[in-house]
Amino acid sequence: MLAIALASEAQRAFACGLLHGYRMEEDALQTIRGRIRLEDQMRRRPGFMLPVEVRYDEFTDDILENRLVKAAASRLSRMRLRSTRARSELNWVAGMLAQVSLVEFDASDVPEARFDRLNEHYRGVIGLARLILRHSAFESGRGDVRASGFLMDMNRLFQDFLTAALREALGASSTRLRSDHEITLDEDGKARLKPDLSWWDGTTCTFVGDAKYKNLTGKHIPGADLYQLLAYATALDLPGGLLIYAEGEAETRSYRVKHADKCLEVMALDLSGTLTEVLDRVSHVAERVRGLCEGAERTRLAA
Repeated sequence: MLAIALASEAQRAFACGLLHGYRMEEDALQTIRGRIRLEDQMRRRPGFMLPVEVRYDEFTDDILENRLVKAAASRLSRMRLRSTRARSELNWVAGMLAQVSLVEFDASDVPEARFDRLNEHYRGVIGLARLILRHSAFESGRGDVRASGFLMDMNRLFQDFLTAALREALGASSTRLRSDHEITLDEDGKARLKPDLSWWDGTTCTFVGDAKYKNLTGKHIPGADLYQLLAYATALDLPGGLLIYAEGEAETRSYRVKHADKCLEVMALDLSGTLTEVLDRVSHVAERVRGLCEGAERTRLAA
């Protein structure tokens, strides 16, 4: 699914051609281009006119945005993909980015791209590429036989994906819909908590949620998950919160907590199908988030 989703987002981003940008280059040329690096020229070639040490801006497709996409596609292509379609579409991405440098980004240090009106159409594919690159690839083997794969924290991957998708669906910035924003449970500020999701209007929180990469089956919800969400809602003085599971029955369930006047809601987000289908389902979660925000605001004003 990841390979097909990346290729799908790449096709959408590349529809009007590859993104180009300026990248600073330093080189020794037979002609003057850009600015002469006088210090380097005198140190390396004293008394010689050519070649000339210069610094110039190159307009190229070999830029960070394209490098991130190529690195992610390359990492996926090294897996043992059973899907012929996935292999074919990754080959298409590689062909489109043939002139772009292949960079091996460390999982702990994947750079962020800054978006503006010129590269906004790359936001989807860059977000997915960074998710793939940030969850460590590994290679192991014995003798001449080697295997590559991913060592993924699926809880973290699901949380990152859900946060990005909800921000897009709700038109929210990272300062409004926050991830892992630290709060405290006790008055002394010693018991610190980090909800997966929280919605802020300035210093006021109107929504809190938790993402769980678990299969929500049957009627049993793990008590620990409900306790965790209850702690978040209590710490933020909210009327309730939302638990979002990665799979299972899609209808919303709710639990009215005795003696606390709080309602804990549970939803499931089916991750099967195409990326477009999954994002359509995210929009239903976004509507519930919006509803909970509005309900919390009404409760606050009525208090």
